[in-house]
Amino acid sequence: MRIGDLSRCTGVSARSLRHYEEAGLIRPVRLESGYRDYDESQVITVGLIKTLIGAGLPVTLIAEVLPSVPAVGGYNQPTDALAARLEQICEQLREQRESMSRAILILGGVMARLKSAELE
Repeated sequence: MRIGDLSRCTGVSARSLRHYEEAGLIRPVRLESGYRDYDESQVITVGLIKTLIGAGLPVTLIAEVLPSVPAVGGYNQPTDALAARLEQICEQLREQRESMSRAILILGGVMARLKSAELE
């Protein structure tokens, strides 16, 4: 599939896909015409990259993680240093999730109050 097709399938811009390629996160085949050709497995890889970027991981760290992710064909065992770093990140994400849950409760209470005031 071409870059535009991958972009439509994943919701990731062609510009970002080219950035992922430059960072070594995805590896399309180059056709003789110079066009990039992505196989279907790249849809899963790009989805994973999108999720990790959304969680705040930098592209450089994602490049270290991908070779250890079985869902994208990774088979490497992460180093102890990488595993320790990922544990730190997971803890930070857990804390952010808890903070967001509290914020949702607060905002939900405010919205409920507004709705009850509208009914009066």
